[in-house]
Order: sequence, then structure tokens, then C-alpha cells
Amino acid sequence: MVTRDSRFRLVDGFNLEISDVMPQDAGDYVCQIGDGENRDQIHTVEILGK
Repeated sequence: MVTRDSRFRLVDGFNLEISDVMPQDAGDYVCQIGDGENRDQIHTVEILGK
């Protein structure tokens, strides 16, 4: 699901930055590579503490 949230932004075009991280931000994030081959990379974010 895609959710618009001002806490999420791309830095240098490729790096996801999440400000004010909350426990519900944990989970899988998909990076879609636009190189014509429709490849995806999945990254799992775990929240370890406050």
C-alpha cells in the first residue's frame, strides 16, 4: 500500500529517510528499479528501540 506521509523522503535520489520513526513504520519496503526489467528490491525495517 502506498501512503503519503511527509515523514518519508528520498535523499540523494535513492535513499529512503524516515523521520520521527514509530513502531508501525516497521515492515517491508519495496524499491522498484526503473531499468526496463521491472525488478524490485525488498528491504525489511525493524524498530529496535526508542
